[in-house]
Amino acid sequence: MIWLVPAYLCRQTSILRAAAHTGRPSLLKKGQFMSPRNMKNSIRKIESHGGNQIILAERGTFLGYGQLINDMTCFPIMSYTGYTVCFDATHSMQMPTSMGNISGGPH
Repeated sequence: MIWLVPAYLCRQTSILRAAAHTGRPSLLKKGQFMSPRNMKNSIRKIESHGGNQIILAERGTFLGYGQLINDMTCFPIMSYTGYTVCFDATHSMQMPTSMGNISGGPH
């Protein structure tokens, strides 16, 4: 079983500490508001509490208002950490609040 750290909470020390203390692999999603280089700070928080089984996930970056884009340069940048990097494509199709008060996708 994998401990999932959501993108929105990927910098929260208490969440990252809890992930490390489970002893399980942690799937750490890059926040849509973050540079891929900043993932090293979240990794360090997990490692400082004994976690060393980390998978990084790219899931898109905000472009303007209400649209996520995928920057493929994130993969080699995050791979320099030495951890596995994966791609969560589900967010690529999501358009936050595109349906008024809920998220949708292309019609």
